[in-house]
Amino acid sequence: MKFLKILVIGPGNPWEVIGGGPYHAHCWAEYLSRRGHKVYAVYPSYSQKLPPTNVNYSVSLVKDGPYFLGAINAAIIVRKILQKTKMDIIHLIGHNSFFVRYLVPEGTMLCASSFYPELIDARWQDICSRKLLKWRSHLFYLLADKSICRSAPRVIMSSEYQAKQAVNNYHVPAHKVRRVYSGVRWSEIMDRGFQTNPLRRSVRLLFVGRLVPEKGIITLLETAEILGQRGIPFTLDIVGPGKDKPYVISKLKTNKTKDKIIFHGPVTHDNVIKYYRNSDAFFYPSKEESFGNVLAEAMAAGLPVISSKVGAIPEVVEDGKTGILVHPGKADKFADAVEFLVNNREEMREMGIQGIQRVKENFTWEKTAESLEQIYFECLKQ
Repeated sequence: MKFLKILVIGPGNPWEVIGGGPYHAHCWAEYLSRRGHKVYAVYPSYSQKLPPTNVNYSVSLVKDGPYFLGAINAAIIVRKILQKTKMDIIHLIGHNSFFVRYLVPEGTMLCASSFYPELIDARWQDICSRKLLKWRSHLFYLLADKSICRSAPRVIMSSEYQAKQAVNNYHVPAHKVRRVYSGVRWSEIMDRGFQTNPLRRSVRLLFVGRLVPEKGIITLLETAEILGQRGIPFTLDIVGPGKDKPYVISKLKTNKTKDKIIFHGPVTHDNVIKYYRNSDAFFYPSKEESFGNVLAEAMAAGLPVISSKVGAIPEVVEDGKTGILVHPGKADKFADAVEFLVNNREEMREMGIQGIQRVKENFTWEKTAESLEQIYFECLKQ
């Protein structure tokens, strides 16, 4: 097999940003490198936090900033890299790769990915109604992202749902779009073993994610309130950063179940694994989701998932088999789902076992890298 030289332009520094895009870019680069390819990555960064010494691919950090500052700096460093090294594939991810597409030399194929096509219509409606003026800069990034995807011969999305959104919202021709599921670090999570204790009366729930409205943080707290009113024994661990942290803390002060809710704040991706290990079920009432890596990670750890029937979540979580899906925003229905698991521990355990098997068969980074590799070779044959 021919080994490729691949240049990845990521949306951010995966070692300073807690978010799906930068982490995806890093895992793609790492696991493609494990398959023998020579991978170079350029990451816009605010803090210039350096990567760990054990990273197995070449990393260049450039100064990020508002609007196109990160994109300009990325283009400058990419130009220098391309003067020294002939690439087979350049993979653009996000608005910071906007200018790089104009630097692609003859004989090098271009691919693009986005994590946001499902957002563009909603953000435009917010701006037109003047509900969220702060989304104007975000829309600027989305429009740049759309332009990048439409210019690439291949557009790679992380779910069937997102692939459809790329066609419908970004108007990318369907024949250009490919779906490649994201993965989890299987070995790091699976050494946990299955620890759900059917004899423990109180169920320990876990939420991992940014504390923002679209992740369902309000529904999360409302559900906890209902569980308290019903006398359901539970503990809720909340792990993650976000702009709504002050709101969450203020809500905890008035929440009658505040003694059962533990707010841990942001943690690194490596450290979040210990929370999976100590939990009984994963609770993620998100309002919109292009894939949801935390769902697959929770399933890999043997946790049944309670989440929303929205976006790509039904592609990851099988309703009734690996978890329970509820229409977003329905706190009473989410409380019903938690109560069901509390009263049916063997079904909870079975959902966890089924989740492990589903992740093993569908959502590993090894499978992701193999699929990306196939698409790259497909591009080079054109």
